Amino acid sequence: MRFPPLFIEIMLWYYTSPYDYREGDHSAPAVCEFIKRALDLQLIKKRIIPEEEGSQYEITERGAAWIKALCTTPLPCICRGDI
Repeated sequence: MRFPPLFIEIMLWYYTSPYDYREGDHSAPAVCEFIKRALDLQLIKKRIIPEEEGSQYEITERGAAWIKALCTTPLPCICRGDI
């Protein structure tokens, strides 16, 4: 499965911040789509506490594990045959 940079940015946001991405403004179609996709993939979930105390979403254990896996991905090796 491939993920565009915006999706990764949103996931990194929820991994590192207790507040909503874009201050809760998910009106941009791509942001709305990716929030829904992250929910469907169980990478984030709705928070139980009221949203005025922070974010309406939080990262799940699965989402955190995915971000940790991304952060440990080795840099690619550019071999002469790849140029």
